[in-house]
Order: sequence, then C-alpha cells, then structure tokens
Amino acid sequence: MLGAILVESLTVLTIDDNDSIRLSLASFLEDLGYNVLDADCGEAGIEIIKEQSIDIILTDTHMPGLSGIDVLRFAKENKPDTPVIIISGAGEIKFAVEALRAGAWDYITKPIEDLNFLSYTIEKVLKRVSLIKENRQKSRELKETNVRLKDTIEELKTTQSQLVESEKMASLGYMVKGVAHEINTPLGVCMTSISYVNEQAKSISVLNDSHNMKLSDFVEFTKNTMDLTGIIYESLQTINNLIIDFKQLSVENLDDNKKSFILNDIISSAILLISSSYPNMEIDINIVEDIYEVNSFPEVFSLIFMKLTENAIIHGFNRRQSGRLNVDIYKEDNYLFISFKNNGETIDDEIINKIFDPFFTQNKKTGQV
Repeated sequence: MLGAILVESLTVLTIDDNDSIRLSLASFLEDLGYNVLDADCGEAGIEIIKEQSIDIILTDTHMPGLSGIDVLRFAKENKPDTPVIIISGAGEIKFAVEALRAGAWDYITKPIEDLNFLSYTIEKVLKRVSLIKENRQKSRELKETNVRLKDTIEELKTTQSQLVESEKMASLGYMVKGVAHEINTPLGVCMTSISYVNEQAKSISVLNDSHNMKLSDFVEFTKNTMDLTGIIYESLQTINNLIIDFKQLSVENLDDNKKSFILNDIISSAILLISSSYPNMEIDINIVEDIYEVNSFPEVFSLIFMKLTENAIIHGFNRRQSGRLNVDIYKEDNYLFISFKNNGETIDDEIINKIFDPFFTQNKKTGQV
C-alpha cells in the first residue's frame, strides 16, 4: 500500500458513462484516501484534464461521444506524464490491446469483482510513475554533473595550458638568465681588456709624440697588448661556444641530416671521444653488442651521449679516479629503448626536476649539469 500522506496528495480522475460504476469507484478510492474527480463522458473528462492537475486517469473504453481511446490519446499528447488505466468489458479484450498499444499503462476488465485488485493496479502504476520520475531526476542530475565535470575538465585544461606556458616562460627566463650570466663574464673581461689596451695605446702615443718613448716602454706595451689580446680571444671563443650550444637547442632543418646509421657506433664514438679527454681517470665502458641500425639524426644522438658522458664523469665520478658506464639497447614491439647508467653519485632530489632545463648547471666553472 502507498503511504497515507502520499495517497492523500494524489488525484484520481474516473471517466465512465455508468453512474453506479463511477460512483462506486469514487467511493472506494475516497475511502483509500485519494482525491477523486469524475466525469460521465469523454468530453467532460478531457475538460477536467485540461483544467486540473491529475495524477492518474481511469477511463472506460466505450462511451457516448469520445471513447476511452480518444481520452487516452489526448492525455498522451497533452499530459504525457499522466498514466491512463483502461477499463474494458470482459468481451472487449481487443480494445484493451489497442489501448495498450496506444500508450495505456494498464487495463482492468469489468465488472470489477474485487476492488482491491483495482487498488493494487493503481499502486503498481503509481510506483512506475514514481520510478520514472526518480530516474529522470537522476538523469538530469547526472547530466548536470557531466556538464559540471566537462566545465571542470575544460578549466583544468586551461589551467594546465597556463601552467605549461608559465613553466615555459620560467624556463625561458631561466635560460636567458643563464646565458646572460655565462656571456657577461667573458664579455666583461673583453671590455676591461680593450679599455686597458686603449689607455695603454694613448699613453704610448703621448710618449712617442713627445719623443720621450724608450725601448723598454715599447716592449712593455707590446707584451701587455699581446697578453690582453690573447685573453680577449679566449673570452670571445667562450662566448662563441656558448652561442653554438644555444643554437644546438634548435631542431630546425634537422631533416637535412637524417640518415641511416649504426646506433652502437655513434654512441661508442661519442663516449670514447669524451672519455679520452680524461686520461687520468680509469673509465670502464660497457656497450651492448647487438647491432641496431636506425634512420634518424646521428648528430643529435652523438651530442646527447657526449653530454651524458661528460656529466657522468664530472658529476657522477666527481673526485674519483675510476668509474663504469653501461649502455643497454633493446627493442620491445616497435620501440627502441636506450639505457645509460653509471655507478657514480646520484642527483639530489631538489634539483632532479631541473636537469633538463636549458643551461641549468651546478658547476659554474665547467658549465656542466
């Protein structure tokens, strides 16, 4: 049974041209607590449907004028959420079937010998209505949740893009700051040296014009000038190397250098080239013997493993006389994996996320990562 409070809030419309049946249904339903409206024909029933808020409709099939099927179709079109139960005679099953196909929620045959069956049928239909409304509400809530989630995802994507741009700008600022710092030192040396050479040239010119220049003055000027120009040249070479490193960050026109090569040979050559620069350090190099031919950019691979080797020696083998480098190359599915390991010191946690930033360094003297 439906709860008393729920029943009392529901309105049932009964439509039947038989006064005794209509009044009997109304009396029974009112005793159950329903609010009951009744009509003696289809036309009167439709007028009530237009004007009143109805929770469930009980209608006979055959009536003078509009039939129960006509009422059903009107309710279906104008009040689609209002359930209609068809009441048909025992010999009118075909009309009940027609009504169900037209959208009736259930049907009852008359004479109704047990009115409790009517109560059960109404409760069953109302439970279906309640379930449908609950599902619709949940669907609306789910849809609203999905919309909010979609908006949240878009906001997160926007925030992520902004964070990525912020990180890029931060990295760019750090890179520019690092490049500026590295260039400022040799550039300052150049400016100071040139300024000093200029002052010495003015002094020697004054001595020469006054015929007071001695041979020792000229020799000293020449020596100082040669020393300072040597310093200037080294500083300019340092600046040039920094610019070359900076240009190597660009990937433009790499397609011009793409070709097939033996990966093992490129890696071996790069590691041996760098390790040979440290003759006083014993370095054990172990590279996988399997041969892998790839079509890519050999200069890029060479540069990568030169830098990895250099950093391993300078930082991993810091203050050590020996070290071991292991390079493992293996293939899984359509991917080639390269593992570069050394048995040196590990990277501190506070800088692990910065090691791929351009020009990041812990060693200002060597300029290495």
